[in-house]
Amino acid sequence: MDEGHTPRNRETDVLKSLNRVETARKVVLSGTLFQNHVEEVFNILNLVRPKFLKLESSLPIVRRLMNQVTVSGGRSKGIVDSAFTESVEKTLLNDVCFKRKAHVIRGLRELTKDAIHYYKGDILDELPGLLDFSVFLKLTPMQKEIIQNKMGAYEVNADDRANTLTDKSVDSMIDSVNVNDGVKARACGEGISLVGASRVVILDVHLNPSVTRQAIGRAFRPGQQKKVFVYRLVAADSAEEKHHETSFKKEVIPKLWFEWSEHCTTEDFKLVQVDIDESMDELLDTKAMRQDIKALYKR
Repeated sequence: MDEGHTPRNRETDVLKSLNRVETARKVVLSGTLFQNHVEEVFNILNLVRPKFLKLESSLPIVRRLMNQVTVSGGRSKGIVDSAFTESVEKTLLNDVCFKRKAHVIRGLRELTKDAIHYYKGDILDELPGLLDFSVFLKLTPMQKEIIQNKMGAYEVNADDRANTLTDKSVDSMIDSVNVNDGVKARACGEGISLVGASRVVILDVHLNPSVTRQAIGRAFRPGQQKKVFVYRLVAADSAEEKHHETSFKKEVIPKLWFEWSEHCTTEDFKLVQVDIDESMDELLDTKAMRQDIKALYKR
């Protein structure tokens, strides 16, 4: 089955239907096996090896990992798939102890080494190169006011929130926006392939990092003859900063899980801040761009 990440959600009809398929062999193919959550990977593994976490070969490793992770919601009796995957993800995203993260990654690799066969193609290494920036942009006074009003709305209790944020109030806010009043705004994605393009602008911060990776892949793909520049625009001093941080941590999980290097350090869990003068990008170096940029980071 190609596009094997599609049935990753446990409650979807497609996953339930695929679980009923009886065949001697099952092979699932995916270019982005890890999409958004650790649980989704194991939902897909259950397709090819039913009750994967409860297999005799899996149980010892699962028990060991449960003793190492930051347990989510307290310890459960027995081994529950969701408790295991949530605890693993919580550790990888939020635990400040790098040693514990490394133990968990090693455990995941040991657990899935005979079920997940990862191949990193080297065809992209032949392309001119990729510069992937996260551009934190200064908010304008208008944007700061809108964000403060929005955060104030979220601080009210649950009973009042429904009356505070309505479709009408959101539509009114959007109608009042003047594009000249802001450094970036909410946007649509188009799944097109353009190897003639050498600059990719990501306007939204996606909590599912594979969405952004696939957008970059529209330009950074075989046939590209130029160096590709990527700009992930982030509104500084807003909720987007936290979303961007979470998304980056999620990007690290499959990199370490599937491409593990024994030489990885805490630096693998951090973005690298760079000076615009050292960005090697003539577009970012222009005066018009510089005045809007608060901080620049590179992957």
